[in-house]
Formats: sequence, C-alpha cells, structure tokens
Amino acid sequence: MQLFVPRYDFDDPKLLYVMNTISYLVDPLATISVYDILPSSLRRVAGFSDKNVYDKLSELSGFFRNLVEEHKRTYDPNITRDFDDASLKWVKSLIHVSLIHLVS
Repeated sequence: MQLFVPRYDFDDPKLLYVMNTISYLVDPLATISVYDILPSSLRRVAGFSDKNVYDKLSELSGFFRNLVEEHKRTYDPNITRDFDDASLKWVKSLIHVSLIHLVS
C-alpha cells in the first residue's frame, strides 16, 4: 500500500526520519523484560524514559499530520493519485450522503 503519494528512495530524509523514529520506539521492546525489573531511577540511567517515548511519538504524529494536511491541500476530486485520495473521496461522499439524510 502506498500512502502520501511519493515513493521514497532509501536515502530520502523523510523516509529515514520515519524509519529511525520507528526503530527508536520499537528497539526497546526487544529488551523490555530487562527494563521491567529495573527500578525507575535505573531506567532513566539506561536512557529509557516515558518522556522520551512520548516525545518521539508526538514528533512522529506531527510528521504524519503534516503529510495529511499537505495531501488535503493538493487533493483534486477528479484525480485519484493513491489510496489516500480514494479515502478522502470516500469520506467526503459519506459526509455528503449524511447531510442529504439530515436535510431529508
């Protein structure tokens, strides 16, 4: 499935950002059992904190929010470029149908 129109090269900064952020968030899961037995003070020393994870998730959410907003700005209902355009068209049709039922 292709999201957000472009296909990224492996050295594209946007793709690298997403991949590195996901890796940052998922890598600790491999050692989560070790973190479970450490007291919270040692978790911070080990570089793992809830705030770091929350900050990274917020960054990633903002990144995707910007991509969605850019996609909405460039949306043309006459051209379906990708899955996102098809989804936008479908949602807009649902809103239109819902409004017709409300008025009827």
